[in-house]
Amino acid sequence: MPAETHQQHPDDGAAQLLELITMLVAPGDRPLPLDDELARHHLDDEPLQWALWDAVAEEFGERSIAEAGNADDLADVETVRELVDVFANWLGWRVRAATPEPATHG
Repeated sequence: MPAETHQQHPDDGAAQLLELITMLVAPGDRPLPLDDELARHHLDDEPLQWALWDAVAEEFGERSIAEAGNADDLADVETVRELVDVFANWLGWRVRAATPEPATHG
């Protein structure tokens, strides 16, 4: 499909990434919670993260830069949110996963 037919919109880019990652690792489940630790979903394995990147680049690469950054970018990633942000950065998107809301104590 030509790139013009599926444009990436900055306001939903992180949601699209999260949806794809969820589809690949937990088909049929609701989107992975952004603040979940990667280990909870068995995503803390670097080779698996690179395989996910390959899928992300294949899905979104034709309409972005889609160039993997430094492998060190993955070294400190601990949450789903951080993984989404690394992939968004590698795609050249300015979008980032939603900022967590502050906890309310009451």
